[in-house]
Amino acid sequence: MNQPIDKLKLIAMDAHELQILSSLLQDATVRLEDMTYDHKHKRFICVMNRIAREVPRRRFLFFRARPQRRQTGIHFNLVQSISKKNMNATKADKVFSLLTMKYDHDKQGNHYIYLLFADNAQIRLVVEDVEVAMSDLGAAWEAKTMPKHQF
Repeated sequence: MNQPIDKLKLIAMDAHELQILSSLLQDATVRLEDMTYDHKHKRFICVMNRIAREVPRRRFLFFRARPQRRQTGIHFNLVQSISKKNMNATKADKVFSLLTMKYDHDKQGNHYIYLLFADNAQIRLVVEDVEVAMSDLGAAWEAKTMPKHQF
């Protein structure tokens, strides 16, 4: 008998694995006050509320099943610097919706991880290499809405 997944705990050590984490974190919500950069330990940390797509949706009679959310901690190691775009620091309670994360590098040997959010907001991490860990922090709860994207 298949047992439901309790909590995810995953790491990414290359660009391909980062894309797997990105797919799990798509549409996760986060506030500026839930992000921090630990310069001493070269670590960027945030707590997000992700859509728990691996959790089976429960139906009640004829009502449509609602999605589940789960609080998740994510940290990026080996971070040399961080920059933000379109993320006003004076609005710490503003909620940002993560669209994707991507890895890139340039000819000079610099490595970057981009966290791309709705409304053209982004965080750019300059990293030595890809080393990212994601851990669910608690039980899933019923979300009020599911994100809708226009194409």
